[in-house]
Amino acid sequence: MRQDRLNEHGFRSDRTAFVASTIGQGEREALRLVLPILGTSAKSGIVSCLDSAQQSGAIDGNMQGRLKRSLAQRLDAILDNQDDLARAEIDPVLTEAGAPIGLVLAAYGQAIEAAITTIVEQPRQRRWPSLSKPEGVDLTAVSALVKSVFADIEAMVSERAARLEDTFKREAEARRLDTRQRIETVLLPPLQHAARGDTGRRLEPARLPDSLATVAGTINAVLVELDQHRGALAEATKTLRSSGVLAENAQEQVLALTGEARLVVETARQNSAHLSAAVGTAEARLAVVGTSLSDTRAKASEGDSAAAHTMAAMADIERSAEEISRLIGSVDDIAFQTNLLALNAGIEAARAGDAGRGFAVVASEVRALAERSADAAKDIKRIVAQTKSHVVQGSARVRETRDILKDVLLRMSAVDVDAKTAGEDLIAIKSDCGLLGQGFGRMAETFDAIDRAGQAAKASISHIMSVALHGGSHVEDRVGMPVAPHAYGRRETARSTEPVANKRHSRDNDAWGYLRSLGA
Repeated sequence: MRQDRLNEHGFRSDRTAFVASTIGQGEREALRLVLPILGTSAKSGIVSCLDSAQQSGAIDGNMQGRLKRSLAQRLDAILDNQDDLARAEIDPVLTEAGAPIGLVLAAYGQAIEAAITTIVEQPRQRRWPSLSKPEGVDLTAVSALVKSVFADIEAMVSERAARLEDTFKREAEARRLDTRQRIETVLLPPLQHAARGDTGRRLEPARLPDSLATVAGTINAVLVELDQHRGALAEATKTLRSSGVLAENAQEQVLALTGEARLVVETARQNSAHLSAAVGTAEARLAVVGTSLSDTRAKASEGDSAAAHTMAAMADIERSAEEISRLIGSVDDIAFQTNLLALNAGIEAARAGDAGRGFAVVASEVRALAERSADAAKDIKRIVAQTKSHVVQGSARVRETRDILKDVLLRMSAVDVDAKTAGEDLIAIKSDCGLLGQGFGRMAETFDAIDRAGQAAKASISHIMSVALHGGSHVEDRVGMPVAPHAYGRRETARSTEPVANKRHSRDNDAWGYLRSLGA
């Protein structure tokens, strides 16, 4: 249907061919923008060619008018179908895919050329019977001119297409950088916190691309599971501590079950050894903490000394600024006096007439120099005032810093005293553990008094649990970390909880290692 419509406006059927073409969305948008400009430019250019031909005498006025009207009809038909050309639904010369914009533009030019050729070559008897064929009409020159015009247009469009392609590349690079930035700002920070032990933060899948949203959801699930494991470990610790009570109940069976007396004594000895080892570990850690406190206190003292030196230096700077301000005032006075002298010299030179003209010039320059000196003195005075203000503010900040350092030193001294007290308590606990171990050894050698040994074992174990619980709480308060559960939690009645605790501990270690590798 479109082919018949175009033929009604003068297209020759042997010069047109309608084939399908596939071009990109960006190229179609470019054609929709460019083709209206091309059509209007082609119409204006061809009309200008006809005007030039009429002025040169190649055609007369009647021929010019008829050609203009006929060309207007056919160019309007082409312009009416340029949307189809932009969508590549009609294309007179497009025979293969490749550079769609260039080929569509070539087809556009050939369509206009075909319209012109059809107008000129149609038989004179059929279109204009009363018009004689004009002499000197160079159709080849007209056709060459049209081709030249469209060659320039095609070059312009190719340049615009190159710019569009460059724009698309920049937009793609911008999208890539945006994705990378979102990964760095949304994905990495929670993982780094998790690697440091803070599993309370969560990722935000809505702020990530679709390709990473699923990964973020999976990581959030892992973090939730880690939180649950940490809660389970806390509960297990409480269970291990409460299991010490069960140990006392187990000792009630010693009086009735003589055969188990040896096992009870051996268990008590092992528990004493574990407690002694735990206390030794806590003592070593406390020693490290004490060393760190000493180093920190030394650094804080150095910082306080440096702050004192800084305050002294700032005081010197403030005094220097005041001295500079005084000197600048003197310079300002000198500039003012120089200005007055230059003014008087100028007046005297004016009175001297021609003889004092040269001196007047010198006086004018001296006056200008005095004014510049005064302006410079004002600027220096302003800068010195600002510097003095900054020095005052800096001195206040250094004074505050020094006060903070003094407070830190006082607090560190108090912490050091507490650490020494905790160390002495741990030494006493360790000594008690040694004594308990010796007592259990002697109990193992005297099975002839099982009943009496059982009573003594019950009293001793009660004392052990009291010391262990009291020592564990004391170490937590002093050192700031929980005592290892095995120091007083591995009892015969609590063995059923060990596989679960070990399994959770292993899984948590694996999870923490994975998160630390991600954070690194």
